[in-house]
Amino acid sequence: SGSAFNALLKTLEEPPAHVVFILATTELQKLPSTIISRCQRFDFRRLSAAVLVERLMMIAREENITLTEEGARLIARMAMGGMRDAISLLELCAGMNRAVDADLVTEVLGSGNRAVTERMVTAVLDRDYHAIYAQVAEEVMSSRDLTVFFRDILDYYRDLLVAKTTKDTKEYLDLTEDEAARLKTIAERFSLGTLLYHSKLLEEAQAEMLRADSSRRTIVELTFTRMCEPKLSFTQESLLARIEVLENEISRMKYAGNITADAKSEAAPAPTSEKATSPAPATKTVPAPTPATPAPAATADAGKPIYRLIGAWSEIVEKVASGKPSLRSFLDTAKAYRSSDGKAYLIRVSSPFSAKMLTRPETEAALKLAIAEEEGRDISACAFKIDGDANEQHYTLVDEIAEALGS
Repeated sequence: SGSAFNALLKTLEEPPAHVVFILATTELQKLPSTIISRCQRFDFRRLSAAVLVERLMMIAREENITLTEEGARLIARMAMGGMRDAISLLELCAGMNRAVDADLVTEVLGSGNRAVTERMVTAVLDRDYHAIYAQVAEEVMSSRDLTVFFRDILDYYRDLLVAKTTKDTKEYLDLTEDEAARLKTIAERFSLGTLLYHSKLLEEAQAEMLRADSSRRTIVELTFTRMCEPKLSFTQESLLARIEVLENEISRMKYAGNITADAKSEAAPAPTSEKATSPAPATKTVPAPTPATPAPAATADAGKPIYRLIGAWSEIVEKVASGKPSLRSFLDTAKAYRSSDGKAYLIRVSSPFSAKMLTRPETEAALKLAIAEEEGRDISACAFKIDGDANEQHYTLVDEIAEALGS
């Protein structure tokens, strides 16, 4: 307290000749400046995992505790650089009167099983819902804390980000050679956008789990489902993950197309002369006219307009919702398209009920007015349709990019 520090201050200013005060704290910000200014300050760094493991093995030998190196490494990792915490965790595990190995540490502390975390992340990558739900069920039936389970997975994603963005992974992570190699292999299967998207979902779910005790399992399973299917989310992170996948696919298709073209050009035989008796004179020859090839017949869809997204839809929603706030929930989830010839507008909503709400005369008039203001032209003569058929195939991001590429 402040009064206690003030009482100590006089003694610190005029200490007895035979006394040296050593003050130790992990919360330096709580010390008043009058105390800090009268002390020499020494900042101690966290200990590395190797130093912690060596010290724990020495303590185990002195105390006749059977401690495996893997168990010591797991304790050191969970202590996060604190020797006092590492010794406390060792003492807790040794109280089970069994050999302190990786399995016992995981059982006693309820965390740290990296193999389980790797299997879960791999299942998300493979969209293996059976493995995902089976592991969640195992965690629940074993009475483990799902928030700790989520924290382990979030920590693993942090390791994946390090492995994805750095060359020397072991410089920043306390991992064995085998663990670092496996981490690098898994990280190569992720795009950076997907890693950020998954990390964002895990952070949000972890905060939500702390507020909801009874529905933690549901939150966990819903989060993993969203991680497997970015199309179920409309956040910036999910869109970034989807765009990265499309960019990689387009690059792969272009590369494959170049390889095919090169292969064809290399496989084409060189033109040979029928008369090889003497070289042809170096005269310029005029090629014979080739018969004109008929133009391909126009397809049935040649004149069909392409619908593209309206870029100013958010502004249109704001204008309509400012006068009718009750419509915002229907408009926020809708998508608006304009035909390439500018003669038709299409608004897609998620359900027939939403379409019914938006097709009311006054609402439709407000929509047309807002669109006309944003488009800067009269659209009264344009076709205008609000579609709420849930069974009809909706436009996806793949369709939009495909249209932009002209395919």
